[in-house]
Amino acid sequence: MEILGVSGSLLRGNQHCSGILVRAARRGKKLPVLLDRVLKQQADTQDSLD
Repeated sequence: MEILGVSGSLLRGNQHCSGILVRAARRGKKLPVLLDRVLKQQADTQDSLD
């Protein structure tokens, strides 16, 4: 599957990033700043394609 030149595996990767952020928040865990920033940026990429 390809949407706007983005492969399906990349889209699933973005969903995984969102899942990591949700799980960390649910558990009350604070992610390292750089990891948090990258995961949010990747998750936002998914939102902009929807």
